[in-house]
Amino acid sequence: MPVPQLATARITDRIQALDGRESLPPFEIKSIERDIERLKSVSAAEAYMLFGMLSSALGDYESSKESHEKSIRLAMGEVGFVNYGISMRKLGRFKEAKVYFLKALERSPGSVSILDKIVRTSIFLCDFEDFEEIIARFIKANPESLIEDMQYMKTAKSIISHLERLKISRSEFKLVGEFIEQAMNESGLVGEVMDERLSNFDGVQHIYLEIPLAVKSAHQLVVINDRIAELVLGCDEIQSWDKLVVNFVDKRIAPLSVVA
Repeated sequence: MPVPQLATARITDRIQALDGRESLPPFEIKSIERDIERLKSVSAAEAYMLFGMLSSALGDYESSKESHEKSIRLAMGEVGFVNYGISMRKLGRFKEAKVYFLKALERSPGSVSILDKIVRTSIFLCDFEDFEEIIARFIKANPESLIEDMQYMKTAKSIISHLERLKISRSEFKLVGEFIEQAMNESGLVGEVMDERLSNFDGVQHIYLEIPLAVKSAHQLVVINDRIAELVLGCDEIQSWDKLVVNFVDKRIAPLSVVA
């Protein structure tokens, strides 16, 4: 592996090690920034990509986006788009994440890893409008791949079957996903997983979506659940509102049977 790639890999590992840490030591951040600056003279595209990833780990959406944009303007490669997508997903910008994962798949149409990221993000976005088209393009490029064995494929197909069973349009479901993202962004919270299942209430069968969040208080949980209810019930385009239930829960007490 060439020296610049080794440096990029080491810095990437250090950035990924920041994930999930409650406090980030300033000296560690400064050290990573210095290493990225040194890389800039060798590969500016990789340096800007790493700055974008670091900003994402620090929760800075604008800075992350700006750095990734600089990176892909210099080199529009698969790795840059994948990492752009990962950064956006970590920041709770799932719609943007899917855009960049799709761009990465265009450059590597047979990549199982990239398709897996697209399917996972589609699940969280509740977006299956282009699902069959994406799968068809992938199969054309990689006909020997066993997509049924992919981690999130069964979940995606299960959700689609539930939508068909309850006669809920994919466009309505996609709107719910957009509102989920909006409610989380407004609250400064990011969901990492989601549980989907069929449930019953007062004899009405519905799709139940449960999203664990790292809330700071019970009040914050009430606020975000009130917000998602307001968004869904206030949307005239969602006719099946009584068949769609979204519930944000405290991740400290959430069940482990999550799907995405």
